[in-house]
Amino acid sequence: MSQKLSRQTADLKVLVIPADPRAPMQQVTIIGDPHRKLKDLVGGAVHCLELSQLPATLVVNERQLPPASGQRVNERAILLEWTSGKPDVPAVAHLTGAAVLLGPSVEGRYSSVHSEHLKMLLEDGNFRLQVKARKEHSRWDNLPFACPDWFTTAAAGIEANRMAQRKLTFRIVPEPSTELKKQWATLANPHLNQPLSAQDIVCHYEADELATAITEGPLTAGTAFAFFDLCLVNLADGDEKWLLIHDGVTHRLTPLRPLIALGALADVLEFLLNTQEPLTILLEDL
Repeated sequence: MSQKLSRQTADLKVLVIPADPRAPMQQVTIIGDPHRKLKDLVGGAVHCLELSQLPATLVVNERQLPPASGQRVNERAILLEWTSGKPDVPAVAHLTGAAVLLGPSVEGRYSSVHSEHLKMLLEDGNFRLQVKARKEHSRWDNLPFACPDWFTTAAAGIEANRMAQRKLTFRIVPEPSTELKKQWATLANPHLNQPLSAQDIVCHYEADELATAITEGPLTAGTAFAFFDLCLVNLADGDEKWLLIHDGVTHRLTPLRPLIALGALADVLEFLLNTQEPLTILLEDL
């Protein structure tokens, strides 16, 4: 979906994405009316593409749609649009020139790019492409390799989409580093009879997925899940005795299946991810 957004007077934080893939992306703060500055950044009339899956807005030069002869294709902008819009159709080299990433439109006005999107696109880290069949109750499968940055992962998604023999759904997820997984295992092992390794920790990226794994899977000592930068390790066979590891600190967590039955797991996980002081009612003494 594309649209033109209304002018406004507000400071706006944006990410400028040059067409040359060797040129670094830059954070820019626009003070005052952003429309003229956005025109300068993209080199012409502003055209806004809503990226519903991020969510975000991608601003490009409407005069380069379709691209003019000799214009450099903006591969990074195309990857953003493809993965955030219609990843089930072939990617087309139709965006050229510089592009600007903003936040999603709010009541027809521009908004600043989200901080998590800046971190995702600017910082190196492990990312993994996951695929699943486009049918109800299908599960996400990991491609057998991790990529060092978001754009490399998205490019792998385009290639996987081209090679697929059936319609698949794709997503890009951040994966804890091997070093972090090893740290989690080191912190958990004093509480286990059998050693835990980094490879034993299963990553989940949605609360519903984690809830299913906890409620449907067998719980044994050493069952371990990662949810972004949280790690949950069960310490007992056939029972819930969870060890929570976050920011290098260990806590004993109360049973999670009752919370899942109440539909409260997502709220609990969000709280734990965003606080330095977990709710004491969720914790037990080690």
